[in-house]
Amino acid sequence: MLQQIKTTLRPYIRPYQRMYRTGKKDLKKLLLLPLRLSPISSEKMGPPKGLYRSLEAWKQATTTPGADFVQIAEVQPLERPVPATIEPEVHWLIKKEFFRESIPAYVATIPHGRVWVKHNNLKQVDSIAILSEDDKLIDPLSYQFKVNGFRHAVFGEAKLGPVHHLEGKALCLASMKGEMFFHWILEVLPRIGSLERAGLSLEEMDHVIVNSGKSRFMKDTLAMVGVPLEKLVDMQEHPHIKASELVVPSMPAGTGNYTPWVLEWLHERLSPGMATLDESVSPFVYISRAKAQFRNVTNEPEVIDLLSRYGFQAHQLETMSYAEQTTLFAQAKVIVAPHGAGLTHLFFCEPGTQIIEFYDPMYINACFYSLANASQLSYSYFLGEGKGMKEGVNLELNEGNITVSIEKLEKMLELAEVKPLEPTGRVS
Repeated sequence: MLQQIKTTLRPYIRPYQRMYRTGKKDLKKLLLLPLRLSPISSEKMGPPKGLYRSLEAWKQATTTPGADFVQIAEVQPLERPVPATIEPEVHWLIKKEFFRESIPAYVATIPHGRVWVKHNNLKQVDSIAILSEDDKLIDPLSYQFKVNGFRHAVFGEAKLGPVHHLEGKALCLASMKGEMFFHWILEVLPRIGSLERAGLSLEEMDHVIVNSGKSRFMKDTLAMVGVPLEKLVDMQEHPHIKASELVVPSMPAGTGNYTPWVLEWLHERLSPGMATLDESVSPFVYISRAKAQFRNVTNEPEVIDLLSRYGFQAHQLETMSYAEQTTLFAQAKVIVAPHGAGLTHLFFCEPGTQIIEFYDPMYINACFYSLANASQLSYSYFLGEGKGMKEGVNLELNEGNITVSIEKLEKMLELAEVKPLEPTGRVS
């Protein structure tokens, strides 16, 4: 009962929570202004002294030998087709993704540079600050969700914590939410591709800085792309690091706006790890979130029962090795899944593979719509049951469960021209 009340009230409370938190952070930054203006380095106390809004401005102000950056990808227009759906009209948040631009990508070498991260309550990185030798934030290389410039969290810190010193070259792969599977695969690993495009190599790096390297999928994929585990520096243990030479690839692509070179690099470097699946594994795949902590499918037994009549098999990716997961996607013909990290491997699918994604009506994130299109797949979607958000108001309530209309799911299968099984067990 209490959880139902919280769920009902959350859309009304969330805007006021944001206003309160923003006001609190702004007040803290104002109180810390004297420390920022003092000669004391943020290595010891207080926030950084200022910021560089561009890499050109940073390089122009830097006299230290070796300070440099190279642009490895330019802005590209991204145009996507209208997705198939049985909804009355395409959701407004998906319409926003019809036309986008990729972001430019860079690799910077920063002598005596620092990286600082702030963790949330789940020990996930929420903010990343790249700091120059003269104690300023390098804004194009620093990240925080929907925040930049002096609104970055680092300017609200009275003390950044002890500095962990690294001798030699240190490659920084720290990324927002980089502990999570989706962000690790699509936003952390491709930075190694950026490094290579800049004419540098992993062999030159003495250290590789990551959010964390403890999870099985992290170790598996790091081995595939050639990162020795003994070089890893974990930012859960050292959230404030200074290196003799900090090498920082920027985000190779904005979340959900993937360019061909990123997906080609991932496919090339991670494909050798594919496994051989049992012949009984169906090419009709349902990805379950039964083991996830949130966004579960409330009536999943009914969903699986219907899908099984069409030849689908349910899979919990958490129980599979990384190689088994990628192979599952590579051999799939149709994939049905709730929105979630289970769809990260879409770039392994063969062109034309059909994707049917369903959402909680209160949380629409079109990242897999764009990933499917970048991977030349046939994408469709529908909404779960319940009240949706108002147009123009995205509260990002990403923890709600999903109840699937079995009737709508069946209509989506018809739209995708998926036929039910014949009595022999074959797809008709």
